[in-house]
Amino acid sequence: MKTTIELVYGLPQKELVERLHFHQRQNEVSERALGFYLLDMQKRNAFQPEKDAAAWAKKHLSPCGNPQKLIHLARCLEELPRMAEAFAEGEIPWTKIREVARVATAETEEAWLDFARRSTSREIEREVMGKKRGDKPGEGFKARRLKFIERLMFSAAGKVIWDQAIRKIMKEMGKGTTPSEAALHLARLGLLSDPEGQIPGRKPNGQGIAAIALHIGADGKRWIDTEEGRESIDKETFEEIARLGATVTEVKDVVGTGDCPAIRLGERGEVAPEDRAPKVTAEVKAAVLLRDGACVICGRTEDLTPHHLDSHADGGTSDMSRLVTLCLSCQGRVHAHEVVIRIEADGSISARDREGVVVTKARSAAEVLEGAGEECPLATIETRGAPEPLLEIHQPHQPPAAGLPATFDDFVGQRGVVENLKLTARAAKLKGRTLDHVLLSGPAGLGKTSLARLLAVELGSTIEETMGRNLADPQRLISVLAGLHRGDILFIDELHALGSDSEELLYSAMKECVVSVHQGGGIERLALEPFTLVGATTCPGALSEPFRSRFGIHLRLEHYGEEDLAELVIRAAEGMEIAATAQAAREIARRARGTPREALRILDRSRDVAELTGSRVLDLAHVGEAAGRLGIDLNGLDPVDRKAVKLLLKLGRPIGQEALAARLGIDRATFHEVHEPYLERLGLIERTERGRVATEEARRLYGQEPAAPTWAASPAPALEPRLAHEFC
Repeated sequence: MKTTIELVYGLPQKELVERLHFHQRQNEVSERALGFYLLDMQKRNAFQPEKDAAAWAKKHLSPCGNPQKLIHLARCLEELPRMAEAFAEGEIPWTKIREVARVATAETEEAWLDFARRSTSREIEREVMGKKRGDKPGEGFKARRLKFIERLMFSAAGKVIWDQAIRKIMKEMGKGTTPSEAALHLARLGLLSDPEGQIPGRKPNGQGIAAIALHIGADGKRWIDTEEGRESIDKETFEEIARLGATVTEVKDVVGTGDCPAIRLGERGEVAPEDRAPKVTAEVKAAVLLRDGACVICGRTEDLTPHHLDSHADGGTSDMSRLVTLCLSCQGRVHAHEVVIRIEADGSISARDREGVVVTKARSAAEVLEGAGEECPLATIETRGAPEPLLEIHQPHQPPAAGLPATFDDFVGQRGVVENLKLTARAAKLKGRTLDHVLLSGPAGLGKTSLARLLAVELGSTIEETMGRNLADPQRLISVLAGLHRGDILFIDELHALGSDSEELLYSAMKECVVSVHQGGGIERLALEPFTLVGATTCPGALSEPFRSRFGIHLRLEHYGEEDLAELVIRAAEGMEIAATAQAAREIARRARGTPREALRILDRSRDVAELTGSRVLDLAHVGEAAGRLGIDLNGLDPVDRKAVKLLLKLGRPIGQEALAARLGIDRATFHEVHEPYLERLGLIERTERGRVATEEARRLYGQEPAAPTWAASPAPALEPRLAHEFC
């Protein structure tokens, strides 16, 4: 089947507008459909052999924008039926739905829908900024001061000049001056100077830095208009503007409601010229043009003039509250009765054409296409079937689901770490702010990944999990960061494998929520949503000091004691629907090398043995048989551990780590990371300047008489930085 899209030259304006809205609507519906079906694919695990539905989309639908965001939005809309219906019927455009769905809940859905109907997309973006899920419009935590990012592009020579100028100004302004403050000072000097003057010491032109219209509402609130929309200002901001030398003019907004028809050009008014109100003064004209900034109908900034809402020839006054700014073209259309100005109930100004269509604000697809012909039908959405629950997919390397806690209260051991995480998470939720970045360090298998997931549960946040080695490419890291939403957690395991380039990229992302992107021959600073980075590492020393210092919370996990491990085993066994005796749990804990991961591995194999014998109770004999099959002795030593100790006992002299690993038939990194730490913890081997040797404890364990060494023992030197990075 093939569909033909017809492109027609020379359409009348009405049909042209309908075609544009029609194709824009098709594009919006396509995005909604992509998100819907990708979420369904994710739920039904239909993305194999890819990692997830987003990975499938990137591979098979390239280019597909940001599939993670589409999936997240589709998931949000499943919980917001009224919002989904408003888009499905063409009532609210996709650009607005994308923003409000991120923060709306079932309880706040109607409030956000009402806000979306009466606000522009830019106003919605500003309102959503700083909100957390569940806040209503006008509520929630916002930054004390709104900050803006300006993108500047220079040639190589221009970049040198810019850097030198910024450094010079920073030096002149004194210690502690930031580049942003220096750039603002440069801009102020430019506004205060005369281009014809000498450099340096350009003479002032006497006009001040800028003219700003200060709006004062009936309730006493103050605001100014910016390119991003209306911005409320407090006393501190007003004083800062004054210090910069701005000329501030207080203005009155338009009052009244209803249509404001103008007399036709050439018609005589009802009031004689000599009886009319005074004409608009130069001061009032300047204030009106400053207040509006542009034509209230078309937005043009050239050829502007004040316009009486109440016809001056019919007795209208020249008061600022009944004057608006029009360009000469729009003023002609108003007096020709092609357009009528109207003051809405909320104080906003609109204009309607002869057919009553509002021409000053965007119309929805439903409004434009309602009366269109068969060539431009309104595309609506109908959903069939019911959504399926999201499948929990456990990777093969993960421990059994029964051993994973659901909340912090279910987590066994690491009490100090758990309490600190609970405290900081609850404080962040209470204050409505994003949690500070967290660094979890300690040996492998102690629960760093589980704690990161529980932290997301405690915060009610979405967690994105990845490995450090997968983000060594900075471009891939930027893609992941750009897909995060406000309050999301990015969990990076093996953080030390991240790489220096990606590590440096995270400096500004963690501190300022921006990243620098090379694009089009220049550098663009990409703003990110506030997020929390949770990093897990077995070797925090491999991270650079500037990187470590950006983590506000640094917690270290220690090996478990046998009591905590035994309790963990009993709980996990209950989840596996099998009872474990106290003796069996203690035996598993004894052999588990102090790590929950190893305890759960032994428990899993012990359960298999018990089930094969038809027993519903896991006892000491089942653990002994399972451990024997795994080659784990009473001390938790595996075959490689025992072989290493016996080899050192047999040699009776130090041997280098690399030579020892070669004799064991394994690589050096495996011995260093997997076997040596546990053997040292048990006191069976130790490091010397000449290599590794067996200890007296090892001789007692294997029944050998202590022998007088022929070498001089001394404390082992610290690993060289190169080796520390290689084996951590």
